[in-house]
Amino acid sequence: MARISKYAALTAWLQEHGTDTVHFTFDDLNNIITLPNSAYVDRPAWANCTTIHVTSFQKGWLDAGYVVSAINLQERWVEFTKRGITVVTNKQTAAANRMQHRTVPKSFDEELLLTVPHNLVDLETDNFLMVCLNKHNSDIVEACIAVDPAYQSKGKAIMEQYFNAGDYSAKAYYDIINRIATENSTRTSKETMTLLAEYCADPANKFLERIAAGDEYLVDALLQHLVDNNSRRDKSLASKMCRYLNEWLYGGCAYTINDSVVRAIMPYYLAYYKIDKKLWFGKNFEELSYIEFYTIFSALRDKVGVLNNHELDHLIWYAYKNDNIRSEVAKALATVL
Repeated sequence: MARISKYAALTAWLQEHGTDTVHFTFDDLNNIITLPNSAYVDRPAWANCTTIHVTSFQKGWLDAGYVVSAINLQERWVEFTKRGITVVTNKQTAAANRMQHRTVPKSFDEELLLTVPHNLVDLETDNFLMVCLNKHNSDIVEACIAVDPAYQSKGKAIMEQYFNAGDYSAKAYYDIINRIATENSTRTSKETMTLLAEYCADPANKFLERIAAGDEYLVDALLQHLVDNNSRRDKSLASKMCRYLNEWLYGGCAYTINDSVVRAIMPYYLAYYKIDKKLWFGKNFEELSYIEFYTIFSALRDKVGVLNNHELDHLIWYAYKNDNIRSEVAKALATVL
């Protein structure tokens, strides 16, 4: 017999009583279910997750066809809006679900744009119907991220709590790194985070001095430390650590995130903008060191000319992470342009 979720009562209530928009105080919700402790302090707990990482709590509203459209942890209320979203297990199924809610495409152009997320349909496209790397599109993406419950960070507050108290211990760094990993859906091991925290806390490594200077070789130094200690080279997490601490502590923009979505899509833009092929063509982006990746990324950023590191990696990542069709087309175009 299938196990009944302790949050199934919320699903049933929304299916039976829910209107297009439903506003609950946390006390209201506790009359239907018992909220998990994370719901009071952790915005990502309220994320509208549609991957295999969805929690049973999130399935409580998603299975009823609702999404969290507004949340206020301080005032303790949440708003659900009916969107017809169903929890799915992978990108292909997610794309198929979105297509069910679209009209049948009447042209190749409409078919190519079939899996564009609803909140990104206003993004400008180039002559191949890929997302333009311009300020207009960047502003749309940044606005989406700013209100997306899945990307509301508490990492900076945790960092400030430790550092303002003069605590730069390995434990302090571990908690900061763990928060960055959690909020960015970065799956990694405790061993990896412990090793990274120990490196940061060791005065001999001058970690914060290098962060302040925007040292581009620091990410690879972190990765080498992992290799030397027989741990996996977590390229994504190491780059995220440097990126966020550089921004939070110094207001900097010296790093980009070595993300798998960006690595997959970037060759299209390198070809489209006619970046010197000697720099990138034929290279396995999954095997590049950070400094190699950043050199190529910087060439694209400089060619685009209107976006900084953070804006460019945000735009590529957010525009394509749930757009299955164009992601595949972009990879194919990179080989023929």
